[in-house]
Amino acid sequence: MTSTPTAPTPISPPRRLPRRPLRVAVLGATGAVGQELLQLLDERQFPVAELIPLASPRSVGQSLRWQERTYTVQEASAAILAGVDLVLASAGGGHVPDLGPDGGGGRCRCDR
Repeated sequence: MTSTPTAPTPISPPRRLPRRPLRVAVLGATGAVGQELLQLLDERQFPVAELIPLASPRSVGQSLRWQERTYTVQEASAAILAGVDLVLASAGGGHVPDLGPDGGGGRCRCDR
């Protein structure tokens, strides 16, 4: 008696999106992983009220297109992150700014 292997059934995570649109910063937005994060936000229809693309100093000032809008890439700082609800960080270790133990915003915790 032989059994035919079956493909595992994919498990989809529950869709628990925030109830309100959020101010979302993407640290490393111009890099490959940052671009993937932006694509996922779009594909999964994450409620973004405001997108704040952040990157290393060499990318500051570049234009970035997302959801038919053009954004200007900024350098991460505690002041910029102060009113942000969610930070998605994909910057390389050498490009992560020192924003303090609370991430610079006073409302979040950063794990490195």
